[in-house]
Amino acid sequence: VGYDLSHRHLTEQSTGPDSIHIDRNDTYSTIAKKIAGKANLKHDIDPTKLYSPITIKKIISYYDFLKDAAKRVGYEVFVSRGTLHFSDPRKRKETALDLKWGKNLIQFTPSINTADLVTEVEVRGHLPNSKNSTSQVAKSGTEDTLETGKTTASQLAAKSGMGKKETIEDSVIDTKEEAADLAKARLNIISDNLVTGSASIVGTPELCPGIIISIAGVGKRF
Repeated sequence: VGYDLSHRHLTEQSTGPDSIHIDRNDTYSTIAKKIAGKANLKHDIDPTKLYSPITIKKIISYYDFLKDAAKRVGYEVFVSRGTLHFSDPRKRKETALDLKWGKNLIQFTPSINTADLVTEVEVRGHLPNSKNSTSQVAKSGTEDTLETGKTTASQLAAKSGMGKKETIEDSVIDTKEEAADLAKARLNIISDNLVTGSASIVGTPELCPGIIISIAGVGKRF
């Protein structure tokens, strides 16, 4: 067990004396590129929108900043083989590894999480420099799914009557568009976590974080 060479840089306080400079037109993705450069990492970064100037107002590490940013836009963030990934998992379509029960898949334990099912997500907040507030809702069935034809978590919640509405009121938002995207990102994350699992496979160096795998021979449902 150990740390790679980027660990020291990514766990530095983003408000320290040697912190990166954030320009007015920087987005989460351009800031991620600057952080990758500071940590001497290559990068695989998908672009994000510019909502308003980004400021870091609290003591936080670069990695915690990136995790929070990824949660707000529905991205994934991780470091693998010298590369910082800050990307939309729905844009990765190509299967990199095929796993099949009885061939290279030794153990497989799937899990369906129905405890966090919601039918919709609402983001509420006050817009800056204004007395106006905004309420933006991501409704059932609007998720961006990784698999075509898949029933989403919110659709399952609506059919079963088990779901609830989730309201987010503690996030800083600057525009109605940002609130709407935050609601959609949260709905996507909930849908992604509906079915999870763990597995053991025959050792292969091709397996690494962030790749798309297929699992076969484990029954029609999974």
